[in-house]
Amino acid sequence: MKLITAIAALLMLVLVGGCAHTGGCPRLGRADTDAFARGVDFRGMGQEPGWVVEIDVDRSITYIGDYGMRRVEVPYQAPVDVLGRRTYTVNDGRHQLSVVIESRPCTDIMSGEAFPNTVTVILDGVSHQGCGRWLR
Repeated sequence: MKLITAIAALLMLVLVGGCAHTGGCPRLGRADTDAFARGVDFRGMGQEPGWVVEIDVDRSITYIGDYGMRRVEVPYQAPVDVLGRRTYTVNDGRHQLSVVIESRPCTDIMSGEAFPNTVTVILDGVSHQGCGRWLR
């Protein structure tokens, strides 16, 4: 029992410490918690068709679209920050991917969940709008 309590306390320290630069930890759902455990730093999502973008600053940017039917993973590239907008742009020779994260609140159109960031993903010229949050 002491081991379980110690593990839970350690996990809380990691979660709280990992979110310090975001102004406090958001309430994470299961998908965000799973992404956090995989090392994802930012997670965005949108609807119609359903899509997710995950940014791992140590590795890659991954887009999963069309309700999971399409997956594109490109190497991480440092963003350009201008006036509250962080823009990641990667061309790996097969795909052109841009992710724009704005410091502007957003509400998911299906769930009504509030997010601190508005996200635009442009993959091979097709634009998707959604919401997101920093996990670390």
